Amino acid sequence: MDVKTNYTTLTHARRYSLEHGWKDSEDEVTGESPLTVYVNGTEFATVVCSPWEIEFMAVGFLCSEGILRSREALGDLSLDRDKGIVQMQVEGFEENTASKVFLKRYINSCCGRSRASFYYSTDAMLCKRVESDVTITPAQALDLMEQTMSGSEVFKRTGGVHAGLIAEAGTARMLSFHEDIGRNNVLDRIYGRCFLEGIGFSDKVIAFSGR
Repeated sequence: MDVKTNYTTLTHARRYSLEHGWKDSEDEVTGESPLTVYVNGTEFATVVCSPWEIEFMAVGFLCSEGILRSREALGDLSLDRDKGIVQMQVEGFEENTASKVFLKRYINSCCGRSRASFYYSTDAMLCKRVESDVTITPAQALDLMEQTMSGSEVFKRTGGVHAGLIAEAGTARMLSFHEDIGRNNVLDRIYGRCFLEGIGFSDKVIAFSGR
């Protein structure tokens, strides 16, 4: 697993307060890097993300875009951390409908991107009605959010990342925790790790710092 302390740096900062005015200081900031994903030798997309645990990020991204539908479809996965490149073999990629409409927009009559519908065609393709009887107590919800915020070491040092975890609904036991500069990336990381480790979603809940 990557050591996250390798990806933060100290930078010059100026802070202002009513009591002391301007004061020079050093501030720790988190880094970001481009991650280019290749599928069956073809460049598919470049995502800007936090530069750790990028295999989870890449796999989760392809899952959320509808490119990876089953664990059996994923073949070889190779990672070049220095270049920020992930190569994956995905069975049926060339015939995958989602790959042909990736990044195509789906526009309805509502103005603006914050519509109660879909902006990308793949979202419309993959969306399905959620039918679940999973419940958690208010105390469990508060406990999960406390775990989310207290576990985010990079946020404590930099204030520059989102955090999220997936847990068992009945016990609120945390199964996987992730941080990233992007809130969507956090969900992709959770998705990617669960996909690779065979963790199902039907009896799970997510606690998440993003909206």
